[in-house]
Amino acid sequence: MPDVPFAGLFAGLRENPMVLETLRSVVAPQVGAIVLLLLLWRPWRKQAPAPLPIVTAISLGAAFIAAQFIAHGWHGWYPGDTTRRIVYAGVLAIAIAAFESWPKLPNPARHALRLVASIAVVWMLTAHRRRNGDWSGADIWIWTALWSAIVMLWTTCANNIASRRPGPAWPLLLSILALGLSLTAYKAGAASFSQLAGLLVAWMHGVFILALIWKKLDLTRGAATVFGLGAGGLLVLTYTGVWPHGPRWGVGLLALAPLLLLTPRLPRVRTMKPLAQFGITAGLLATAAAGAVALATYVDAEDTGDADDGSDLYGRAELIANPTGAPAPPTLA
Repeated sequence: MPDVPFAGLFAGLRENPMVLETLRSVVAPQVGAIVLLLLLWRPWRKQAPAPLPIVTAISLGAAFIAAQFIAHGWHGWYPGDTTRRIVYAGVLAIAIAAFESWPKLPNPARHALRLVASIAVVWMLTAHRRRNGDWSGADIWIWTALWSAIVMLWTTCANNIASRRPGPAWPLLLSILALGLSLTAYKAGAASFSQLAGLLVAWMHGVFILALIWKKLDLTRGAATVFGLGAGGLLVLTYTGVWPHGPRWGVGLLALAPLLLLTPRLPRVRTMKPLAQFGITAGLLATAAAGAVALATYVDAEDTGDADDGSDLYGRAELIANPTGAPAPPTLA
């Protein structure tokens, strides 16, 4: 048989453990979640309404939870390892979406629910800081309040842009934030968190395609809340678990990046055409994401310590010890 162009390249990709792990832990949950969204929503019906918040929340939340379980397995209902608890960000968001599906639920009640969920996520994911004595006394309440406010910021801004800019544009804006988080976590040495953030990127891109076909697609109060709690939780884990301290500058910069989602509300931008508003917002988000990645990369390279302490904590185990190529599960027990 004649040689097929690029056959060797494709054969290499099929045998690459990282490619296989991405297909298994990112692409498969994303595709399954998009199919689930379509089955629950059935947009092909005549005059089908926008999906209920609970529908989109179940789709993204289920993908988020499945990606974690596929990569690292089941470790009990409340694992001692703090990183395993990230799945509860998806569970809490789905529960909140169930309440937010009530059309008469007042906005103050929605914000209160999101705030409570943000505090719960931060408290669960930072138990290692309290247990190890890194936070003690007043530091516990100061840092918990600060990170709860940041997770709340991600959740609020995601819902705000979703409600003000429906259609295919806003999932792409959120995917820029998620991509920045994924790359920053990777550069900081937290490959496992990077992979889970990559699931958020993939899901938003899938929804973007659906929104091009069905204009009524609305993820406000559903998937937007899952995104905020999930991405915010990964941000907290990366900042409080990364070693050495240098890459935290990049994580800190990214923590405030969701404020750029409010750019279309600025007086001068508000009067522009939607495409111009999208371009400006996307450009600012990409700049902030690139800055965060650069900070994590530069400071990590300049740090006098060894960025790999020899453990599997940040997903840097060698393929010899990890022949599947899967990011080594973090351990912040």
